[in-house]
Amino acid sequence: SNWELSSARAFSVLRLLETNGVAPHRLSAIGYGEFRPLKSNDTPEGRSANRRIEINIMRREE
Repeated sequence: SNWELSSARAFSVLRLLETNGVAPHRLSAIGYGEFRPLKSNDTPEGRSANRRIEINIMRREE
């Protein structure tokens, strides 16, 4: 399903970051599949825009 594919993509980025020294406890991965599109999935351009990875970097609370 699109949701499973989205989750697998997110997890692969998480693993890449972990492999490059980011501590696992600082990472989380979420796949949204078709549930948070940027554009309509009715066109190839829209589907292409929706195949994305978003990375949020948050400041640590002190």
